[in-house]
Amino acid sequence: MKKILLLVALLMPLLSFGQLGPGSVAFTGINGDGTDDLAFVTLDALPANTTIYFSDSEWSATGFPAADESRITWRSGSTSIAAGTIITFTNINPDPATPIVTNIGSATITGNRGVAAGGDAFFAYLGTDDNTPTQFLAAISTSGAAEFGSLAGTGLALGTSAVALDGGLAIAVYNGPRTGISRVCYPTVLNNAVNWLGQANIAGDQSADATAPDVPFSTTALTFGTNCPLPTISFSGSSRTVIEGAGVISITLAIANPGSQSASVQVVVSSGSAQAGAEYSFVGSQTITFPANATVSQVVSLSIGDDTTPEADEYVSFRVQSPINAQIGAVNSFLLFIQDNDKVTPVSSDPCFNLQLLTT
Repeated sequence: MKKILLLVALLMPLLSFGQLGPGSVAFTGINGDGTDDLAFVTLDALPANTTIYFSDSEWSATGFPAADESRITWRSGSTSIAAGTIITFTNINPDPATPIVTNIGSATITGNRGVAAGGDAFFAYLGTDDNTPTQFLAAISTSGAAEFGSLAGTGLALGTSAVALDGGLAIAVYNGPRTGISRVCYPTVLNNAVNWLGQANIAGDQSADATAPDVPFSTTALTFGTNCPLPTISFSGSSRTVIEGAGVISITLAIANPGSQSASVQVVVSSGSAQAGAEYSFVGSQTITFPANATVSQVVSLSIGDDTTPEADEYVSFRVQSPINAQIGAVNSFLLFIQDNDKVTPVSSDPCFNLQLLTT
């Protein structure tokens, strides 16, 4: 019996290690200025003596280049690490050429050291060595998805186990909720670009300019709860004014916290003084669908008509309703003002009399 218990004890770390997969960790910070930094969170507990590799090489769908870019080997140490723990790396940059520093465990670095300010991507993975992945865990880019090279063959997906930030950022940090989110939903929250704050790559050190975000990255642990926030869909603005006869115009809807499923809402006319078919043309309702993990805004279109009758300015109000796999945001109504273009300014026969007609 003692031998069996000893064997189980020896195998436990290996069994736990084998269960790690996409979304078991997630990045929470990346910095290409100053000494260069990375931060990640453990969404699953890590057994003692876990080794995770990190590389900013471009993945080709079948492998990394033989020897280029940074390759970090991180070892957890002799004790297990609880889920929600933040682990940081600093001094990734070789100037000054001193050892990489981590707040937990130990780390070494080889290759072309550094995080490229203005555009870089890092992968986290298990492997047989620092250049041979066997299981990808997470990825982050500071200059769009193309910076990864490819996600094919990694098992990673944007919005759930990988995050692509746009803008060629020098530094970026996760600034979403750190408490209350369920374990199953935290990956979509952490890998949602809406929940990140960054600074573009411009002159100077953006990591120490007293403008958020700066380093050091927060090591406040994430705590799990039961919340699972749905994507939030709302109008991008609350009103707009157009001139009669403006033709086809668009009203924009935005999504926050997109999920791993598509989400949709209906846009309908709720009220108005403008006459449908005469002053404007709009289908009774339009269904707007956001694909899974999408962050790009969507639009509804309508046509603004023209007539020759002088009349008061008019309006039409739109409403968002009937969400599917989503919740409706605070800006759930949109007011469109239509200014008349047929008013004629009166002309006086008195050359000393000047009359200006004001319209709303």
